Amino acid sequence: MTGIGLSKKIVVFGGTGFLGKRICENAISRGYDVVSITGTGKKPNPYEGEESSWINKVNWKRGNIFYPETYTNELKNAKAVVHSIGILLENDSYKKIVGSNDGIINTVSDLFKTSNPMAKTPDITGNNVIIDKTYERFNTQSALVSAEALIQANHEKPAFVYISADRGFPGIPSGYIESKRRTEYELYQMQPEIRPVFLRPGFMYDPSEENHNSIRKHIKNSMDILEGFNKKLLFNSLDGIIRPTISTKLVAKWCIDKIEDDEFRGPLMLDAMINLKNC
Repeated sequence: MTGIGLSKKIVVFGGTGFLGKRICENAISRGYDVVSITGTGKKPNPYEGEESSWINKVNWKRGNIFYPETYTNELKNAKAVVHSIGILLENDSYKKIVGSNDGIINTVSDLFKTSNPMAKTPDITGNNVIIDKTYERFNTQSALVSAEALIQANHEKPAFVYISADRGFPGIPSGYIESKRRTEYELYQMQPEIRPVFLRPGFMYDPSEENHNSIRKHIKNSMDILEGFNKKLLFNSLDGIIRPTISTKLVAKWCIDKIEDDEFRGPLMLDAMINLKNC
């Protein structure tokens, strides 16, 4: 793929993830030169029943976000970097559970289980190393390391988009949202070398799951019912507890919109994003 130039290149950390794929897809649809940095560098599977030619237009690269030397060259002429990685719990077992097709009763109790946050994970060299899977490392340090690398490699004051969160969730440790807000604060201090953009979605779902019996789909449907009850009968009196869901496609659209808005910086709230909920 030929480079489009300084103003048309976006680097996405976590481009094969739940939201990251949609961000890559949206950026490609707008003519951007997209580089995705992941631990494997492999292409993701296409969405079932959707046009997928965009996947072959992304430059899938292997790199380790904690080792800038594995991706610094990609940052030099980027208009923006998107940080779309992180953990909801201080282990990654919930990702398998949320995307599973098991019955809710059998799996929902496992959704918030924790395990030893120290796990052996292959590093960029292929060796097994101990990875400390904590909020501090994955939600905060990974963002700060990549932002510092961007500042060192790119002096054009590019955008740095951090996928933050609307609020905490019932049953989720307070450390989750605290790590998000702490990261936002630290990134904001890096101005004017970068233009910080913080997206604060709530519970995300993907349209591709509509015909699948995944627990994420059931959670989304339940939350939508509660949101309707809160809005119509309680006049949003439980807005601090019951929050609307949002599509990954819509979050991805807002991500690229704010990259293109050179004047925007700071947080983009969930309530602002859902104004286009039917996207």
